[in-house]
This record gives sequence, C-alpha cells and structure tokens, in this order.
Amino acid sequence: DLSCNATIVLSSTWRLKPQNRQAVNAALRKHGLAAVADRTPDFGCQLARRDEEILDWMCHHPEVMYWLAIDDVDLGSRHNILRGHFLKTNPRTGLQGHDVKLAMQLLKHPRGDVEAIGSRRNMSLWPK
Repeated sequence: DLSCNATIVLSSTWRLKPQNRQAVNAALRKHGLAAVADRTPDFGCQLARRDEEILDWMCHHPEVMYWLAIDDVDLGSRHNILRGHFLKTNPRTGLQGHDVKLAMQLLKHPRGDVEAIGSRRNMSLWPK
C-alpha cells in the first residue's frame, strides 16, 4: 500500500529539465501516485551538493514535519540530520518493495533540527 499522504519534491538532476520532470511525473502516474509537487533549488556550483539543496528546501518549508530523501547516491554521510531521513536505493534496481516498507518507517521520524544546518549555511561559502 503506497497511501502515506506524502508529497514528492524532486531533488535529483531530473529536476533540471522540463522533459525529465515530465518523464518522472508519467512514471509516478503509472503507479497511481501524485505528480511532483516541487523541486529543490539548484545552487549550480561545485560547492553545493544535493544534500545541501535538500536542507535548503527544508529550511524554506517549516510546515514539513516528516520527510525522507530517497536516492541511489549516499546523501547521509555528511550531515547527521539526514540520518533517519535518508533511504539509499540500489542504482541498478531502483526503489523495491522492501525499500518502500523501510521508507514508510523512516517517514515516522520527526523533522529534526534542519534549521541549525541551514543557519550554518548562511555563514559558509554556499550561495544564498
């Protein structure tokens, strides 16, 4: 059962081109899921990484109480806040049934102190 009332925010490089976002939405619809609701910012520099773009989006959306990042790239190694909010999938097989079960469990973890990470971003070399 995929009914968890989740909203999808796209953070992969697929978010950067309209035709890729359309392909993602078509795949979601095929599985009975809602289309992508938003996408994370693209800082567009090598200093920024996807985990930082996700945290930036979270800082701008305090209404989000429960969240989860799903990727086949390890996003959880740099920021402790991502631990408990990150599910790494197999790059060859993508999201599988056992991943969905784990995702549903991880979505029960409260927001965490995302803003503490975001406030440190303002004092660093990250673009604003």
